[in-house]
Amino acid sequence: MPLFKYSASLDVGYAYHWITPPDAVYGIDFNNIDGVRVDYSNYSGDWEYGVQFTAGRTETDTTISGTPAALELENVVALSFEATRDWFSVRSLLARGKVSASNADFDGFVGALGQFGAVVAPALNTAEGFSVNEDTGTFFEVALDIDKYDWFVGAEFTQTEVDDSIIADNKAYYITAGLRLGKFTPHITYEVEEADNASQLGLVGAMPSAIATGDAATDATYSALYQSAAGIAATQELEVSAVTAGLRYDVEPGFALKVDVTWYSDDINDTNDATLLRVGANYTF
Repeated sequence: MPLFKYSASLDVGYAYHWITPPDAVYGIDFNNIDGVRVDYSNYSGDWEYGVQFTAGRTETDTTISGTPAALELENVVALSFEATRDWFSVRSLLARGKVSASNADFDGFVGALGQFGAVVAPALNTAEGFSVNEDTGTFFEVALDIDKYDWFVGAEFTQTEVDDSIIADNKAYYITAGLRLGKFTPHITYEVEEADNASQLGLVGAMPSAIATGDAATDATYSALYQSAAGIAATQELEVSAVTAGLRYDVEPGFALKVDVTWYSDDINDTNDATLLRVGANYTF
């Protein structure tokens, strides 16, 4: 599924300068789809261009805010376009589909919250807004690349939206640059991922934090559900960035050694800040 610039070569580490592509953009749980794809390529003057149309469905295990879930994408339709001229290339993709995600505990929480709709009208709307059941998902991507062989600069941007669901709107991008000095390729990358949970917070904000029905057990149950909803909505916010400095050494054609150092920064929770050192070897035959 041609979601990204490196989708066709994600499993071939030799094809790119990092050990793995930037997680902010490429950190999804699937790269394949069951369906059909039609590719068309041609030339126009000095430009080479290609169009890919994809349709199908996919199922995979994923996590939403650290919680395991079964993800199902149906009626997926994607259209991508790529054009190249000498040292410059650009590509873009737009995809839409129906998104469903299920987790027994979370589904139970949503069902319990919805039952309070008869007492607290906004609770039903919040339950429906939190569920991920055949909601319309939209994915957009655009990438630019300048490769003068001795040096290169690239960037990629993605935006993901799943309407009326607990999944917050997500934006991510990276900018990378490097030099080719004989067999050595030093490079640096800056990446950012952000998720806006305003819609989720708005659903919770429409509900009262407590109710007084005269039944202590009912009131306590609602209060617990409200606190859970507020906590789930809060965890959908994301604002992280990372800087990666790396070096690739091409031992011989088809064999490369790599070392990357990544400094992660979480602007919401500083305890998640970390430094990661990785060393890898890529061999193709």
